[in-house]
Amino acid sequence: MKITMMVLTLALLVGASQAQESVPLPCAPWRAFDAAQEPTTLLGEAQRRQLIDEVLERVERLHVDPEFDGVDLDELRQAYASRIASARYDHEVVSLLEEMLAWVDAYFRTREELQQELARASFTGVGITISILSDGHVLGVNYVFPGSPAEAAGLARGDRILAVDERSACPHPNDIRGPVGTDVTLTVASPGQPPRRITITRAAIVPNIPPRAVRLDEPGIGYLWPGSFAAPGQSASIRAALDDIGAFDATDPLDGLVLDLRGAIGQNEQALIAIESLAGLFADGTFLQLIERSAVVPVVGTAQPERLDGVALVILVDAATDGLHGMLAAALQARKRAQVVGQPVHSTWRLYQFERLPDGSRVDVPFGEIALVDGTRLRQSGLIPDSVMAVDWRDYLEDDDPYVAEAIRLIRVGGIGTD
Repeated sequence: MKITMMVLTLALLVGASQAQESVPLPCAPWRAFDAAQEPTTLLGEAQRRQLIDEVLERVERLHVDPEFDGVDLDELRQAYASRIASARYDHEVVSLLEEMLAWVDAYFRTREELQQELARASFTGVGITISILSDGHVLGVNYVFPGSPAEAAGLARGDRILAVDERSACPHPNDIRGPVGTDVTLTVASPGQPPRRITITRAAIVPNIPPRAVRLDEPGIGYLWPGSFAAPGQSASIRAALDDIGAFDATDPLDGLVLDLRGAIGQNEQALIAIESLAGLFADGTFLQLIERSAVVPVVGTAQPERLDGVALVILVDAATDGLHGMLAAALQARKRAQVVGQPVHSTWRLYQFERLPDGSRVDVPFGEIALVDGTRLRQSGLIPDSVMAVDWRDYLEDDDPYVAEAIRLIRVGGIGTD
């Protein structure tokens, strides 16, 4: 049975390393509120009470955990009702609603934020995809669009963005986006090089992120970066990319494949379809379970006309690998069909339902939780690689990537299940 995700997503939360005194405090979530603008006070007392009632009603009705992660909803309401009622400005009300919902792993989005997000869907910017690293203090470049201003400026996968327009405190991808023809200055650090400033003129970007498959210099070993799982038809594109390197060629077969999920993109229904299809290349049947409040739904790999049964699989992950892609790695690892190389992945491992409120705002409530076939909940166990890497791959040039080198070593050692 497939899981429809037209109105669902996996939270993009990733684990953070333990804080030390010398490490800056984590960045607060990016907000659309402009401190230079006059704060608004449009929400009256009745509207504030109504908002509390509406968001908690959705939580009570939809939340995957009937115990609401151990939180008493009536006590939660009492703890925040007076604070929200006495808040001076609207943006303070929003912050308190977010804080309240965080106790039950839910999220609140204002109508204005959703409208701005829709406007940003026009894809104007410099032409990169990004992960937020180091508690939000650094941005990592995962992909550079061919022909984009970023490519012309010399940005590459693995670069770190340390500052945007010379603001080094908590840079955010939204700071890089902007109208066509406007400039943005990035402070960029590439592996083995000192930081440099680059000024880039924004342009319209064609959001096409195809998969990349190559045969490595090591005989018989292939490499696949799946690109955007969210793109329509990406399953067929991934298979075509594997065909191009002869992955299904019996005359020159692959001994092993390195599947790189570092910076993989996609959190929608199309992404789940692509992941089910990819899982079906390596294993059949149920590979995960979705635990809902009143049911357990099997997640089944899509049957494929040809499979890579004899190919050893190693999957690369890092701390920024999100839950949807992490669950593929965890499932194939648990089936002993793959070994995983990289950094531990910690996510909410939950699926969220988006509920629109009458005022146009939205509350996102977890309705399902991902578990392995044996019932192990990934929310409790996380994804622990078979080979944990203590180094950051972004410190190395692509040809010297230690994660890929470790994957090749594991394939050559043998012992990876090949069904």
